[in-house]
Amino acid sequence: TIVGAEPSPLLAYFLGLLLGQGAWLLLITTIARGWLERIGQAGQRLAAGIWIGLGAAIAWSILVP
Repeated sequence: TIVGAEPSPLLAYFLGLLLGQGAWLLLITTIARGWLERIGQAGQRLAAGIWIGLGAAIAWSILVP
């Protein structure tokens, strides 16, 4: 909440945020589809394993001091 803000600037901000995030989503989706077709089934499994490992390592470092 922004104290004293009028609805117009907030609406413009949220519309810009929506358009910007949508553009990023379309760009990354397009790049990822091409990349996934090139690496094949085995490459997809390897990439998934790497992402799972990174997520587990980050979660472990946050949860265990």
